[in-house]
Amino acid sequence: MGSSPRSDRPSCMPRRHGGVSLLASDLRCGLGTLAALAVLVLAISASRVVASPSASPDGPEAIRGDGMSGLQIQNLDPSRPATVLLDFFDQRGGGPRTYVRPGIASGASSNFHPPSESGLREGSYAGILTAERPFRTLLLTGWWGSTQATAFYNDALTGRRIVVPVFSGFQPGPDDDPEGRLAGRLSSIVHVQNTDPGQWITATLRLRDSAGALLLERPLGIGPGTSVSLDHAADSILAALPYGSAGTLEASAAISLAVASHLDVQPWPHAAMAFEAMPVEHASTTLFAPLVASGQLATWMAVHNPGEAPARLTLTYRRNADDSGRACGAASIRHAGRPLLLPAGGLLILSQAPAGPSGLPAGCLAGAVIRSNLPLTAVVMIMDADRGTAAAYTAQTAGDAGRRVALPLYRNQHTMDRRTTLIQVMNPSDSALDATLDVLDQTGSMLPCPGCSGQIEASSARLWDPLVTDGLRQRPGTYGSAVVKAEAPVLAIVLESPMNDAVATDMASYAGLAICLPEGGPDAARCRTRNALPHFGLADFGWVMPRPTGQAFLPLAASWR
Repeated sequence: MGSSPRSDRPSCMPRRHGGVSLLASDLRCGLGTLAALAVLVLAISASRVVASPSASPDGPEAIRGDGMSGLQIQNLDPSRPATVLLDFFDQRGGGPRTYVRPGIASGASSNFHPPSESGLREGSYAGILTAERPFRTLLLTGWWGSTQATAFYNDALTGRRIVVPVFSGFQPGPDDDPEGRLAGRLSSIVHVQNTDPGQWITATLRLRDSAGALLLERPLGIGPGTSVSLDHAADSILAALPYGSAGTLEASAAISLAVASHLDVQPWPHAAMAFEAMPVEHASTTLFAPLVASGQLATWMAVHNPGEAPARLTLTYRRNADDSGRACGAASIRHAGRPLLLPAGGLLILSQAPAGPSGLPAGCLAGAVIRSNLPLTAVVMIMDADRGTAAAYTAQTAGDAGRRVALPLYRNQHTMDRRTTLIQVMNPSDSALDATLDVLDQTGSMLPCPGCSGQIEASSARLWDPLVTDGLRQRPGTYGSAVVKAEAPVLAIVLESPMNDAVATDMASYAGLAICLPEGGPDAARCRTRNALPHFGLADFGWVMPRPTGQAFLPLAASWR
């Protein structure tokens, strides 16, 4: 990507990204957090990505070539250890390769780095994870050997009907921005997993345009436990989506599926996103986007109506409770100043970028709430045009909130590229609450942090930035984990960004993981051994998460050597 003029940005945002390097001392540190997993991922030689290579009008794509994944398993039981069984299914067929992670301490996490495990040949895998305790997973994929692109993604719910937004060279920015300075062109790779390890299934795929019109319907055979990857530029159903457009891909079957997506951002050489898809049965009339931005760092929301009738929705922004929200002006702003209509089966791309219909002034950092008369799903895409970097996360529901939220990865200018995690915590309730961020370093010691507590207004959010937060800014080079504690359930989004100016690398984001609390309340559903939704799933070089029944699926684990 060529150079472009810089715009003013709030002081809470990280400085320009930099190159990735690894200190030998990092490998000798304790590896109890996802930060350590990231170190391992940097240290191992890369391997091939599953998606087929292709040319595009915008040149090479960031997520072609070398890619490598690592998995973090988080025990969400606050009082008992967990043993996790991992079954990996090669996309090329064959039975699973099975591994065990025993005795993960309560509230702790364990790394699983596939390139370091025996028995896994280079290739692309899906996985099924099983445990007797509630747990969650995070996956990091890096294209360190080629483009320096990076993507985190959380586990995804599984379901019999799942719809994901898809893109074919689609530019969410304005038409008068042909160079893509305000938004690069998005192109999709979608991964669909069969969560039944005992049988082949036939799923039905339906490709629709943004207005909900059916473009193509096709069956898809998927082997036991494994997944199939669909590329917009290859011979797959996504090739029917006209270049320059957006739409949706629906996958349905008689048994539960898991779906996730990677997005390449062209022509930015370092930018990739990943997100998990939400099944239609978990769509909600209220969705939360804890982190939206307008400025050099800008967001776009892809909102989908999976129903058979038009939906009427409102999108409301509320500025951050801390100093990072000063640029927003009014405390509350409604997108376009009015309700919006979303056709049955349709997709809306709602921009928070400057000069758009959001009403957000440049430099605004806020939380957002979508309310609708019908259940919807949404994905938030984060892009930094000046740096050519990108990240994404799935919009959350009230069921994702917790009074204790685990953040397996915390970093403050960690490694030579000085990767730093910004932590945005949102209060989804109708009244103010107090919240505290507890940060543990790589030794497990809690860091004194006078600036890590504060009040969060209703539907608002607060940013904790290690570069400016008192108690954290004094400790550059620190990595570890964190826990958000609040008197009522909260949501959290972590945005990680490298800050070394020497070499450009990518940013990435993930959602915080609500911890099970035995005393009941909104978190109790996460602690049941039986419930109506037995599986979580994460696809696309990712993994499918377990429900408290204790099983997780990985529609696409990733490729490795």
